[in-house]
Amino acid sequence: MSKNSSNKNFDYASAPYNFIPFPDKVAYRHNINDLTHDKFYKNLKSGYIEYSIKTLTPLFVDNGKGEFFKINDEYVIPAGTVRGKVYSNAEILSSSYPRFIKDKMFWHRGCFEDTVLKDVYEKKVKPNKNDKINKYVRAGYLKRENGKWIIQPTVKVGEKNFEIIKEERLTYLRKYLNDNSYMYMDNKYKEDTKKDFWKEIDNLRKQKYKKEQLLNKYLNTGFKPYFKNVVYWVSDENVNIKCILGNKYKKFENTKYGMLMNSNNLSYKQVHYLIYEEDEKAYPIEIQQHIINQYNINVKLRQNGEIKGFNSSEIKKRKRMPIFYIVDEKGQILSVGFTPYLKIPYKNSIKQLISVNKDNKLDYVQALFGFSNENLNEKDKDGYSLKGRLSFTNAKLVKENKNIKFINRINKVLSDPKPTSFQLYLKQEP
Repeated sequence: MSKNSSNKNFDYASAPYNFIPFPDKVAYRHNINDLTHDKFYKNLKSGYIEYSIKTLTPLFVDNGKGEFFKINDEYVIPAGTVRGKVYSNAEILSSSYPRFIKDKMFWHRGCFEDTVLKDVYEKKVKPNKNDKINKYVRAGYLKRENGKWIIQPTVKVGEKNFEIIKEERLTYLRKYLNDNSYMYMDNKYKEDTKKDFWKEIDNLRKQKYKKEQLLNKYLNTGFKPYFKNVVYWVSDENVNIKCILGNKYKKFENTKYGMLMNSNNLSYKQVHYLIYEEDEKAYPIEIQQHIINQYNINVKLRQNGEIKGFNSSEIKKRKRMPIFYIVDEKGQILSVGFTPYLKIPYKNSIKQLISVNKDNKLDYVQALFGFSNENLNEKDKDGYSLKGRLSFTNAKLVKENKNIKFINRINKVLSDPKPTSFQLYLKQEP
């Protein structure tokens, strides 16, 4: 809800979807042991139902080639499409279990939210608010070995898993780094004012609004995410970069090789990250495929567009990529990301929050449409199957209808509700 300052009225945001709430209780029709196809049931009927479909809005059923579906040169709605629509309506109207929803995990980055998610996020990612994030979030190198995704951990410097480097500390590397690797045009500021940009930012540290104004004015809109091989040295716990390397280089003894990287320049950010050298004594950690899939989704669907060069497919070119990650209590990787402020999963997936049938009972949709390999109780390992009792035919176009109009092309965005906007679709309790 947003308030319009000109007329002091309230505007309400709404989603263009009609959502049906889950039933409070699933209505069961049969017990699995009482239903079979090799037995005649008294007082039950068989037959057929004729139906017609009236198109109230433009209709298009794709044949996979961008054309309306046809059989024998006749326009039809395939029987499978009709069956699916009847199934979904029957599922709703009969209070059956919502079987064909996708069992997805949702992810969040609550560090920038003023909600309860911020506390949940910080407990996972940075338990002590006074510590820096590089004490808890780990860094490593993503690799593909023997058909598996693994992360090779890095060494630590004191309690640090990676180095947080302010951009002002990288100005001496300008001859090695491209201008589009820097987030701010400090040279332009010096030309305009004859002053040092970073000293001025430091002077404004207590004047947040003015500091953000200056950062925004000299933001480098040509910035491009990058990761580059570097040589660095450590004195006590002070870390400095010696030089930038190309993709191919010869290694020497007693030299530390890491990666300098930065994936975005959002929210007045002023830091880059140095990923330390690989810890050759550490065992690689395997990553489950669904976590890699989620990582690639985050890379592709970033707010300002896809982060070029950070998709896991780049492994084929680079052999390894810098990556941030956190682990659970068992040492298993919980989440990976291209920034230390990575997304983490909610506690449960969708189906984990929906009660499961445990009583060998069948709802109306199961009894009518059948099912395959479903577990109907906690002890069941093999699953049950039941042939459906319904069959459908194609819905053919009524040719003699004079009101039919064929439209060559309609430009429309055919979209579904987006999982990342699920908060908009939740039913709010009064």
